[in-house]
Formats: sequence, C-alpha cells, structure tokens
Amino acid sequence: MLTNLDHTRPTLVALPPPGRFDSQLAAFETQSPPPRHYRLVLATTAFEPVNMTDRDGEVVMIIQRPNGYLLTSIKTFYPPDCQRLLTGGIHPDEQAIDALLREIAEETSLETRLERLLGTVAYFDDQGEHRFTSILFFLHETGGTLHCADPAEEVAAFGDVAIAALPDRAQALVRNSATWVGPRCEDWPAWGIHRAAVHWAAWECLTDAAPSC
Repeated sequence: MLTNLDHTRPTLVALPPPGRFDSQLAAFETQSPPPRHYRLVLATTAFEPVNMTDRDGEVVMIIQRPNGYLLTSIKTFYPPDCQRLLTGGIHPDEQAIDALLREIAEETSLETRLERLLGTVAYFDDQGEHRFTSILFFLHETGGTLHCADPAEEVAAFGDVAIAALPDRAQALVRNSATWVGPRCEDWPAWGIHRAAVHWAAWECLTDAAPSC
C-alpha cells in the first residue's frame, strides 16, 4: 500500500538528463518500450554518492534472477533493513555500458544478458543545478555463482525483491534511514530518499505504472 512517503517518487519528464550520458544512451531511445526519464529535486546534495568527485553518475544493475526476483544487497555500514538494488559509479572517463559490465563483474561475479535500458533518474539541487544521474539497466542472470569479487564494496549480504514489492522497498529505504545516525554518510535521511528513487522508477518501468509526462 502506498503511503505519505509517495512524495519521494521521482517525476517523469520528457527529456533525458543533461550532460555526457545523453549521447551515450541515444541508441536506446529507439528500443521498444522506450526508456523513461525521471527527475528528482534533492533538499541537500551533501552526501555520497552525489557529492563524490570520482564519478558523475552511476549504473543501476537491475538483475532478474532465475526465480523471477530482482537481486539486492546491503552493505556492512547501512541502516538496518536497507537492502537495495545494486549500483556502481561511472568514472568520469568511462562509458556507461563499460561501467555496467565492470560493476556486474566486481559486485556479483554473475553472467548476465542485457535486456534493455529502463531509463534514467536525474538529480537536481534546490537551485535547479543538475548534480547526478542514475542509469537503470534491466538484465537477466544467465550463469555464474553469486559472489562479490571486490572486498572494498563491503557487501554484508545479498537478497532479492519481487518487482511488485519495489514500492515497499523504496519506502523502507526512506523510513529506515530517516533517523539513522552512523558513519560513512553525511546525511542518511537524504541518502534514503536518493536511493529510493530508482526503486520507484524501476517499478514504474517494469509494470507500466507511470503516468504520461
């Protein structure tokens, strides 16, 4: 059931995000169904990964497992019950597709098949400046053994989530980080809103639940 946390959902817009990813993703605009583009204004951008200088965006690895569920993970320093879809930073000199393949290998060790680009979420500060982009790729697991090959990722556990339960996962991320005080993040409540956004977008894209922009 949707609650008063729905205001954290990103807004569907007509245009892809500004910046270098526009040209990289242009070939996907002709796929069917076409990718959807979203916008979310953040009250603060003083938290990772939005304020990190070693990346200007991230890939979201929406990997459907053989059981039909989507792969999630939680890191050792996250608030409780903050399992989420996997993401990985795109280096400033890196193509989004290259980042996707690298991050899948580092974080999951799985073999996958890319199905389509679901869309993007562009994040803006309260002055209207574009600060960060999430690029959502939908893939199917085809082989391999699930294992994080990079200890620096600090993955505590893997899990999964049904597509229909993505809104619940989004709201849990917002709720469970709202009062969390812990290391490694300057603003956990803002982090939760940011991390929830791609779960809303993925749910809308995979269930055709979004209104027209």
